[in-house]
Amino acid sequence: MKIKFYKFLIFIIFAFLLFVQCSNPEVSSEAGKDYEDNEDYIQEDFQNQWNNLNPSTHPNTFGQAMAYIGNDKIILFDPDYYGNTYTDMWEYDISSNIWIKLNSLSSPSARIYSSMVYIGNNKIILFGGLDNAGYLNETWEYNVTTNTWKKLIPVIKPSARIDHSMVYTGSNKAILFGGIDNLHNECNDTWEYNVTTNIWKKLNPAMKPSGRSGHSMEYIGNNKIILFGGTDDIDYLNETWEYNITANIWGKLNPSTKPYSRTLHSMVYIGNNKIILFGGSDDVDYLNDTWEYDILLNTWANLNPGSSPSARNIHSMVYAGKNKIILYGGYNNSGLNYETWEYK
Repeated sequence: MKIKFYKFLIFIIFAFLLFVQCSNPEVSSEAGKDYEDNEDYIQEDFQNQWNNLNPSTHPNTFGQAMAYIGNDKIILFDPDYYGNTYTDMWEYDISSNIWIKLNSLSSPSARIYSSMVYIGNNKIILFGGLDNAGYLNETWEYNVTTNTWKKLIPVIKPSARIDHSMVYTGSNKAILFGGIDNLHNECNDTWEYNVTTNIWKKLNPAMKPSGRSGHSMEYIGNNKIILFGGTDDIDYLNETWEYNITANIWGKLNPSTKPYSRTLHSMVYIGNNKIILFGGSDDVDYLNDTWEYDILLNTWANLNPGSSPSARNIHSMVYAGKNKIILYGGYNNSGLNYETWEYK
């Protein structure tokens, strides 16, 4: 099917490299605090300006996961997928514009298309992905302070999958939705993970989005999540959905104007009831448009900045507080991209 074209092309690249050679982030250690009450999210208007930061060193990776951990620091999970059996962790210091390789001694197997969220207290949770052996449903915890990984082994867990989305919502809970399972089915299940008890719970809302992958989700406070886009293996999607965690209800929002249908884009919540979306790919090409979603008005607006990163998908983007978004990497017709960009 046409939806699989990009992923098929990507896997061909991986196979070639293998033959040649053998990823809602919280903004402070007080993770889960409603964004409206967090000083990093109290901000004035953005300048609508992208800047290529050109750090002297950077990860050379693809299919990564990334999370903001506060104090102007970002953690990147580098799959190092190309025939290796290990992963690397990188830290990006926003203030000094420096990427530092952390050289963790223990790590999950090399994997792509996983999801990762910061849960506060210098800890990160990672779920799922694809390694050389196949699709995964492992749950891992990374301790930023000790630079160590621990496999958690919950009794019940979501099926193995890739291209799902996961956000941390505070109160020691993360929410996961969708993805592609190991039978290549598009999933539409909603799961809750309790980081304290190490228990996954399937939530079974009565109404929910159709099965999809490559969508983006952001926690917006007040026990609500916004989801946009993805692909259901038949069409590219541009639906906007809201999930009410307390009521366990998904609702389709139907804004009158919205971004083009797409998958494998990135989206971040910036406070003041606003979300920023960038890039992705549709059934024609890669995209480099920047959109703002007003949650209260249920309206999308194309921001049309004067300059932008090149069109791409499978990039990572985090809100780093104080009117600043950091973007890393991606893929387009020119191949893999290792740039670091700032939007402010």
